[in-house]
Amino acid sequence: MRQSDWLHRWRLTDRHGSAGLVFGVVAFGLGCGPSTPTETVPPQESSQTDTDEIGTTDQPDVDETPVVEPKPVAVEPALADESTSPDKPAEPQVADGPVAGDLDGQRFDLAQASLNDTTLAFTDSTGRVVTVAIFGSTTDAMRLIDDVIPFGSPHIYVKPGRDAPPAAYTEGYRMLLDVPAGTIWLELPDERGLISGHFVID
Repeated sequence: MRQSDWLHRWRLTDRHGSAGLVFGVVAFGLGCGPSTPTETVPPQESSQTDTDEIGTTDQPDVDETPVVEPKPVAVEPALADESTSPDKPAEPQVADGPVAGDLDGQRFDLAQASLNDTTLAFTDSTGRVVTVAIFGSTTDAMRLIDDVIPFGSPHIYVKPGRDAPPAAYTEGYRMLLDVPAGTIWLELPDERGLISGHFVID
């Protein structure tokens, strides 16, 4: 090889080698120089609840319908039947047939019914007499079954025999009397007895 050719190659090699050396030094300087610090941003905590946890949590169904308590039903007491009340005797009923009953523990059977003005008398065969002295008209039906006999009501006389004096009662008795219809129901006080039935004025 000629000297000129060798010199030419050396120069080329030296030129490229110097260039590579310079490039390497520059690259090293850039890599080893002071670096700019990188700001580290801390992770932010999420303010929302993880949707996966909400979705996977079993929540019981809650019935939000308000509970309505049943109201007690007010039950009104049944009205007492006055006709069957223990404080009030049952409505009397006039017996069928002629006037009969019991007087002072003995049977009373009507023998005669008489009307003298406003005095109605019932006599049996033994001479006992039940007299109703009416004050006012004898054509009006009377219904005297309450505990209190109103003023002006008839007086009742009971004669236990022909020769015995009569006993008078102005209250304490109960009576249904209809002279035109010829019916009477009479309950005497002091448990003296009761007579009831139909009669015809002689």
